[in-house]
Amino acid sequence: MNTSMVAIALEGGRLNALLIAALEHRLCDLLRAGPSTVGELAAKAGISPRGCQAVADGMVGMRLWSVADGRYQNSKMAEKLLCSDSPDFVGAEHVFLFRHWTRIFLDIGKYVASGKPPYAIDSPQTLEFWSQLTPAIAKNGRPVVAEAIRRFGLDTGAVALLDVGGGGSCLYGAALLAANPRATATQADWPHINAAARAVVDAQGDGARFATIDGDFHDTDFGAAAFDAVVISNIVHQESPDQNLALFRRVRRALKDGGRIILVDWFVEDGRTGPPPSLYFNLTMLLLTEEGKSYEKAEIGRLLQEAGFVDVTFDRTPAFETFSSARAGRR
Repeated sequence: MNTSMVAIALEGGRLNALLIAALEHRLCDLLRAGPSTVGELAAKAGISPRGCQAVADGMVGMRLWSVADGRYQNSKMAEKLLCSDSPDFVGAEHVFLFRHWTRIFLDIGKYVASGKPPYAIDSPQTLEFWSQLTPAIAKNGRPVVAEAIRRFGLDTGAVALLDVGGGGSCLYGAALLAANPRATATQADWPHINAAARAVVDAQGDGARFATIDGDFHDTDFGAAAFDAVVISNIVHQESPDQNLALFRRVRRALKDGGRIILVDWFVEDGRTGPPPSLYFNLTMLLLTEEGKSYEKAEIGRLLQEAGFVDVTFDRTPAFETFSSARAGRR
C-alpha cells in the first residue's frame, strides 16, 4: 500500500460520514435544480448553513461537487450515484450499511482476535443486514448476469438452468428466460424467496418455463442429470470448504454429463496477492460468517475437481467478482 492509499484509508470514516450527510439531506437531489449557494442549499434542505458548508467543503474535496463564485453544483459522478432518480443511486442501501458497519468497526480488534463474527448468521442483526444488501447486489449484478448468459452460451438452445440461492429478484432465471425463448429455469431457495422470484418471472410473462425447489440449499435434493447449467452466485464465500464440497457434489449429480457449473464470487489469486476488492472482501466475511472467506482460485479448483468436475477456468466479470466455470465429468 503506498502513502496515498494509507491517507485515503485513514480518512475513510470521515469521507463516508460526509456522503451519509449529503444523502440523508438529499443535497445532491436539491442541486439538480441548478447551482446554489450554501445559504440557498441549507434553506432548501432545512439544515444549518454551518453544517451545509462543512458537507459542501467535503464534497468539493472529493470532486463530487464543484464550486464557482460561491455556487455549488454536482459532478457527473454525483449525478450518477448520489441522486435518487438515477438507476445507479447508491443511497438506498448505503446509509443503513454505514451505520451497521460503524457499530461493528468500533470493536474490530476484538473480532479479529477471536476470528468470529459479532452476530450469529441467523441473528436479527445479520438478517436485517442481508435484507438491505441483497437488493443492492441484485441491482449491481445485472451486467454480470448478462455477460454470463452470453459468455457461456446460455442464450441459444433448449438450456435447462438451475440457480442455487437465486434470491427474490431471480436475476439469472428471469434474464435467461427473457434472452432465450427455448430455455427453462429452476431456482432453489427458501419458499418465501422463491415466491418473490415467481412473481418477477410471471410479471415478464415467462412463468410457464420457470420452476422452483423450496428449501435450504445446504441439504436440498436438486435431482439427477436434470440440468445443462447450474449457477451459484455470491454463495461460495459464505461457506466453509466442506460445505462447498458437499454443495458441488450435489450440483454435479444434478448436471447432465458435460453440463456446466458457473460460480460468480470474490475469488483471490493464488498466494493472496489480489485483486484488491476481493482481498478487502475477506474482512466482510470475517464479520458476517462463521467460516466463510475469499477463496483462492487453486482451492476452488481442487474442490471442483474433487466433486467430479473437469476443465476449471477463471475469468473476470464486468464487475469486481470473478467467474469460475467447469464441466461435469463423466460418471
